[in-house]
Amino acid sequence: MKKKETYTREEVIEMLKQMQTETVKCQGFFAGHVTQLWVVKSMLGKRIEELGGESIQIKIV
Repeated sequence: MKKKETYTREEVIEMLKQMQTETVKCQGFFAGHVTQLWVVKSMLGKRIEELGGESIQIKIV
């Protein structure tokens, strides 16, 4: 992705959603999974919602 000076709200939301997806796909030990969910739901998810977007949905199986 080429660096830009400014991004649209939609571009930022898509970048954050991509970060969520990449975080979910990371493998880790059990303690790491709790941290993953926190990052995906709390840190990234809240920012996406603040920007007016919809966070990715995570299914825990």
